[in-house]
Amino acid sequence: MAVGSILAFVLMREEFPPAAAVPLGQRAYARAYNGLLEGAQRVTFVTQSGSLPVYLTVVFCVVVAAIGVALASGASDGWGDVVVADSVLQAAVAVLGIAMALAVVMARRRFVSVLLLGGVGQALTVVFLAYGAPDLALTQFMIETMTIVAFVLVLRHLPREYSAPPSWAPRILRVGLALAVGFTVAWFAVAAGSNDRPTDATDAIESLSLPEAGGKNVVNVTIVDFRGIDTMGEITVFGIAALGVANLVTASRRSKGQTETTRFARIGAQSMIFEQVTRMIFHITLLVSLYIALRGHNAPGGGFAGGLIAGAAFVFRLLAGGTAGRTVVARLSPVVLIALGMLLAIGSGFTSLLLGCEFLETSIVHLQLPVIGEIKLVSAAVFDLGVYLLVIGVVIIVLSHLSSRTHSGGAAAREEALTS
Repeated sequence: MAVGSILAFVLMREEFPPAAAVPLGQRAYARAYNGLLEGAQRVTFVTQSGSLPVYLTVVFCVVVAAIGVALASGASDGWGDVVVADSVLQAAVAVLGIAMALAVVMARRRFVSVLLLGGVGQALTVVFLAYGAPDLALTQFMIETMTIVAFVLVLRHLPREYSAPPSWAPRILRVGLALAVGFTVAWFAVAAGSNDRPTDATDAIESLSLPEAGGKNVVNVTIVDFRGIDTMGEITVFGIAALGVANLVTASRRSKGQTETTRFARIGAQSMIFEQVTRMIFHITLLVSLYIALRGHNAPGGGFAGGLIAGAAFVFRLLAGGTAGRTVVARLSPVVLIALGMLLAIGSGFTSLLLGCEFLETSIVHLQLPVIGEIKLVSAAVFDLGVYLLVIGVVIIVLSHLSSRTHSGGAAAREEALTS
């Protein structure tokens, strides 16, 4: 064996020259390259540990450091101009929201925390109404409702109670970081709200809303006309993100060998009352959602709020169970709804171009019908209808994937790894 080793060394020494024969620059490059790879691996191991508490800690520390330094370096605090409440109702709702937010921290069960978080969001809905912002209140109410549904669907795959906090994060550290983040964000909100803002743009939009865009609802006119390009980009990202999430979830399940057993299954015990009530109000809810979507140009509403209402109707019909509920939604393709919504939104812009206006500028056409009389057609209604269909598709495609059940194992282990 020793003779064979010596012979192999003699034969291969020409192929692998000694280190002294390698040029100094090449050796330095090789060492720098290897050191870079080793350093990258160590940094990745530390920063991408797979622990959700670690990620949140880093994000919160960056928020506190960045915003706190900016505010402390000369930004106006504005604390002297803070108005705690304009009415007893606002004060009562604020106290209730704060109480529920504190209760979230003390809750040990996930479902209770979700309900309390939903209560905080609905308290903001009442605040928006008290300040005279019905559009914001309607949208906030629907978003909070759908968020609670999404949380409940996700909670079916998680343990009922929270896991123990990681050993590296004692209570004093978690409480201190939470207080720092809360104070920093509140300080930022007060400083941002106390700064003087120019009113030229606001006055111009209010004065041009009805004569130029044909709408009395300044909020909706701004979204679909004055800043229609921004809204177009937002709904495009919204739809693409929903499709991407759905594809990632499907691909992840296939890669892990998981198969769906029941889609849109009931949550918990079967409720005959819930099923029958849902069936009775389903079509009425769809009509109301379409009315909310089309009236948004002149009254509180719009495509986004109407789409959320219609999406909620479809989701509740699915969750109620029954063959009829699954048949109704099985005929709908969320991808087709998203694509059709985008086409309508873009088509309304090109329609404005054909009528001699700017892209996505509201075009108004007056028609004289024999029996009905004069009616006013506004191209922004087509844009809102596109947003309406897109939101329905997004809600169905996201919540349908969350409501589907799969054969999977080790859910508790995965959840324990994320929270460690």
